[in-house]
Amino acid sequence: MAKDVQPHRKASGCTPPRERSTSRRLAILDSTFITTLRTAAATAVAAKYLARNDASTVTVVGCGMQGRASLEALLLVRPIREAYAFDVDGAAAERFASEMQASLDIKVRVAATLDDAIAQ
Repeated sequence: MAKDVQPHRKASGCTPPRERSTSRRLAILDSTFITTLRTAAATAVAAKYLARNDASTVTVVGCGMQGRASLEALLLVRPIREAYAFDVDGAAAERFASEMQASLDIKVRVAATLDDAIAQ
């Protein structure tokens, strides 16, 4: 197995949507951002159809860009009143909780461990 010489490299790229009839490029979109939105949308669709009707609490594991987008998307399909946040980087979870609580006007608490997070 080949050793990865760039272990911290993140995937990147652009997604240029084109007009159907002329193939003229309409925009240049960051593919990482598009993937984040698509994943958040899939999370929301799954929650809409698979969660209990009375579900109003969510746990976010991973408090980066994807966690933020997913929580925002979930609020569009579920009456979320409370969220628990866990990240292996405790400071990231603290920032996430503070920022998301302020911007989304819901209660966001930091879970000390992954077990605590999923027990909610």
